[in-house]
Amino acid sequence: HTKGTAQADINPSDLEDIVGQYVHARPAQVDAAVLAACAAQPLWARSGAGVRSEVLDRIGTELIQRAEELGRLLAREEGKTFNEAKAEAHRAGQLFKFFAGEALRVCGETLPPLRNGIDVEVMRTPVGVVGLITPWNFPLGIPAWKIAPALAFGNAVVFKPAELVPASAWALAEIIHRSGIPTGVFNLVIGGADVGAALTEHPKVTAVSFTGSVHVGDKIARAVVGRVAALQLELGGKNALLVMDDARLDVAVEAAVNGSYMSCGQRSRCVLFWHAVCCMPMLHGVCCMPMLHAGCCLVAPQVRLEVETGLGAIGAKDCILGESLLRQSLMLKMAKTAIQNGAPPSAGLANDRPLVTCTKAISECTTIITTVPIA
Repeated sequence: HTKGTAQADINPSDLEDIVGQYVHARPAQVDAAVLAACAAQPLWARSGAGVRSEVLDRIGTELIQRAEELGRLLAREEGKTFNEAKAEAHRAGQLFKFFAGEALRVCGETLPPLRNGIDVEVMRTPVGVVGLITPWNFPLGIPAWKIAPALAFGNAVVFKPAELVPASAWALAEIIHRSGIPTGVFNLVIGGADVGAALTEHPKVTAVSFTGSVHVGDKIARAVVGRVAALQLELGGKNALLVMDDARLDVAVEAAVNGSYMSCGQRSRCVLFWHAVCCMPMLHGVCCMPMLHAGCCLVAPQVRLEVETGLGAIGAKDCILGESLLRQSLMLKMAKTAIQNGAPPSAGLANDRPLVTCTKAISECTTIITTVPIA
């Protein structure tokens, strides 16, 4: 029913595969969703813990029962391998079931008063309408982490997923609405920065939870704190892996490969620092080269939805290229700094290409930096 601009949702593992066409909302639709949530929230809060628990349990059950189907959709849309995507869908179902139980365990406190005739009681109540904004690296997992507890404790939700993964969000929304949840309690708005701004700046949104970049998180913090609403942020970071001279190198290589390549490489970029007192050429041979070999072995001839595929594609080229080049520039700067501080140039960058694209899929390279001990 919206009149926004339609955009193709493209499979990054096969750029000829169109997952679907999705219309982006406008700020006016965000306002309508927030007002619907405001109208529905009081009744949902009074519905009782038992009712909310049953609704969440039904959502979790359907997610688990359809984990394979949802995993294939997620893998097509986001680029994750099928095994990882299926596990994420199953985990999302478990999260809803967990919070179905938590809805029945809301407790308060009774404290001894300082004066006679006074009762001191602490009770937990819903905050109201919660705006949730999630990233594209876990299209079902992170929304489940946010939506399930918000609904369990009597809040209404307006959910804005990353615009790269609308199909996964739509599938989750359909499951939630089939659970018997009252109209208006859960609302989905798909769009970009303008939709996110309209949600976080809305005066009737009493709490906001955001997972994403530091840059966007700073903007959201200013908007939400400025109107004295509740705020939760989970912002981007970097993984630093230190390998000391007494480390088990086979474990270090496995950890490095998992940190760099699992989840399409989107568990924050893994910048690897090798710190050891042993001979640096030997370290390069026994650590860096096996890691590169293990990483290359993950790449299938074509990135497909096959069980044996070990490395997924990433996002969508138009949205990822600029971000990838920015990260690559930062990593090159860090590598130069490491070399200036004593890292052997021969062990410097294992791969300095920012992005590999072709007509069929998108993938990204990783960066390895080796350093010597600091005196």
